[in-house]
Amino acid sequence: KSDAVFSLPTGSTPLGLFNELLARVSSGTLDFSRAHLFCLDEYVGVNREDPNSLTGFLDRSFLHGAGFDPDRVHI
Repeated sequence: KSDAVFSLPTGSTPLGLFNELLARVSSGTLDFSRAHLFCLDEYVGVNREDPNSLTGFLDRSFLHGAGFDPDRVHI
């Protein structure tokens, strides 16, 4: 479903899933461009550029290559 809504955790547990989803995006079998993402975790008062930011971790490990529209990513 192209306009699905997701909520994703951070940490090492979902990295295998992220890698599989990124492989599917790369192969053209999955498209997140119309999906919405709600970040499950974040520290209060931390912006995504902070090295401790969980949203920043999600950016680096998944979002950057997944093709989510930044306007559809909700922190």
